Amino acid sequence: MKSLCSVSVLVVLLVCLSLMSMAAPTVSSISPTSGPTTGGTSVTITGTNFVSGATVAFGGTAATGVTVVSSTTITATTPPMAAGTVPVKVTNPDGSSATLSSANLLSNPGFESGASFWKWNGSGAATVQTAAGNAHSGNNFADLKATAGTHPVFFAANSTGTALYFPVTPGDVITFGGWASRVAGDGLARYSIAITDANKANPNYRSTTPSNVTGLTWTFQQGTYTVPAGKAFLRFYPEVFNNTVTAEARFDDTFLQKVAASLTFLRVAEWAYRLVREPPRSLLPKPSSSLPPSTVPPIRLSAGR
Repeated sequence: MKSLCSVSVLVVLLVCLSLMSMAAPTVSSISPTSGPTTGGTSVTITGTNFVSGATVAFGGTAATGVTVVSSTTITATTPPMAAGTVPVKVTNPDGSSATLSSANLLSNPGFESGASFWKWNGSGAATVQTAAGNAHSGNNFADLKATAGTHPVFFAANSTGTALYFPVTPGDVITFGGWASRVAGDGLARYSIAITDANKANPNYRSTTPSNVTGLTWTFQQGTYTVPAGKAFLRFYPEVFNNTVTAEARFDDTFLQKVAASLTFLRVAEWAYRLVREPPRSLLPKPSSSLPPSTVPPIRLSAGR
């Protein structure tokens, strides 16, 4: 009977250790970041510690066609949803989960309010045009024109038209971009970010993929960047750059998202501790009526920690 008790406690310990070794997932990005309200968009979710059998939910509505490609990649199909931005939640079979909350930081992302919340840098030309037939969606779009040697930039700005420095924290995952269309010329037509230190100096520059659009067809451009140590602010802008002849490009439906994975997991460590210290009576060996009470090994149940 003593050996049976030892085996029972050992099994409990192994179960606890197994549960404790299952790391909670993280979610760092999703691509694409938008789709129709009718659902049916195939998305790729990137993160860590994904386990076979994981589920995906968009704003609480389950996705379909979920496939755990690897511990860092999941593919899924979006469900029908109301218009708006929703969190994306990945839940592993053990109940641990991570949520990606993606809020667009831009106040006028589709230029439907004209040039409000945008600031031209003064080089070349940057205007907001109204022509539904030329816009990616809605009625308006930004139009940047650059003669050779100029570099028009349209900074995301506040309500007074001052170019914004968005505060960021090392480890934040930034997703940025939008749609672009080439009207004429050469050079690079793209979205970029500049990430600076606390003094708004020493910028790092990152651009979208693809880093250019060469035709009139609207092209989706997106970039993802993890803020490194020593950086504190970020600026976002579409630009036309490095052209040798007069160039013109259109931009629409922009986005800038600062996301962080929010982990929710079982307090396995505490549960395991209490299970070993206070094993359920169903796991304790039952005394045999054929043996004298003195031969049953005593097991003390603690009333607390």
